[in-house]
Amino acid sequence: MNETVQSQNDTTNETRSESSNGKCVVTGIYKIVNRSNGHYYVGSSKDIMFRWRRHRRALASGRHHSRRLQRAWNKYGEQRFDFQIIERLSAADLLDVEQRYLDIAKTEPKITYNVSFLAGGGCTDPAIIDKIKRYWTDSRRKKRANDMTGPKNPFFGKKHRKSAREAVGRTHRGKHLSVEHKKKIVQYGTDNGATDPMLYSFTNVKTGETFIGLRIDFMRKFSIGRSVIDHFVQKPSAVSKSGWTMSKVKPSLPSERRHRPVTS
Repeated sequence: MNETVQSQNDTTNETRSESSNGKCVVTGIYKIVNRSNGHYYVGSSKDIMFRWRRHRRALASGRHHSRRLQRAWNKYGEQRFDFQIIERLSAADLLDVEQRYLDIAKTEPKITYNVSFLAGGGCTDPAIIDKIKRYWTDSRRKKRANDMTGPKNPFFGKKHRKSAREAVGRTHRGKHLSVEHKKKIVQYGTDNGATDPMLYSFTNVKTGETFIGLRIDFMRKFSIGRSVIDHFVQKPSAVSKSGWTMSKVKPSLPSERRHRPVTS
């Protein structure tokens, strides 16, 4: 099966012919094909038409996760791309079949726009992962956080509709976490700088500055990135580029967490 959707009108017409209530949900494998050279992006979705709209929005705004597809889209224009439904499947078979298509795409790196070849998403290419890590420097993370704080956040002052809240509630209501999942939550709370109750002693071997307190307060006071502090927790003997070293003092008491000492 190979159905091509070339425009929003085509999508609308197909939607109306599929369902009497105007709602079409197609589950299966799809491709975004560049008619100019045959290069393609392959993926799967439980709602293919919805996924296609998300791809188009991301590409139109220049923020698609596949830079190769984004560059091609910018170069050739939307009109040169076809959206094709390759196979209609049940949700149970979706990931297995998608993986077969991705295995083929992996053997054709010169003509595929995919950056991940793992069904269900998630990049496995070490070079791409390293590039992402190098791009998100502490300064970029800080700027991003600042750009999304308060009134700058697109969702500031808004709230989800009651119907949306109820839908989320229905999805999670009655679920019980496994023992393994609970252990992961506990571990996250221990490793997370925002909830870590341990007091730490920080010393700068270059400037002689010292700080005793929670790691979250240290991060805020000296504008140190979370990745640096996480590295300290994993390797207490480490020294940052700016000269900071760290050692544990003791778990903070509830009163200490309320007052949060910020300097020594």
